[in-house]
Amino acid sequence: MSILKPNIEAWGDPVYALTADDSANIRISAILNEAAHVFDWHAEGLWKSTYKEGFAKLLAAELAQRPSLSRKILKLEDRVFSMVLYRAIELQTQADA
Repeated sequence: MSILKPNIEAWGDPVYALTADDSANIRISAILNEAAHVFDWHAEGLWKSTYKEGFAKLLAAELAQRPSLSRKILKLEDRVFSMVLYRAIELQTQADA
């Protein structure tokens, strides 16, 4: 897995209904699902801030197109999703400054 381009192809299930665009839901779900997988299954030290950074950068690009996405991700009530989301929001704020 690359820091900037995690392998999200294998992590499409489940697909969360976060937008009206099915292809966006698949992309966003894959980002969130792989983040959760890495966090849950690689707890022996592989969950590094660089991984969260990679997932957050991918999610930030989606957030830029869909500002209401943040609220919908938080409603999923998943700790890992929230961590990645908050970092994505920080990245967006830094980019806007």
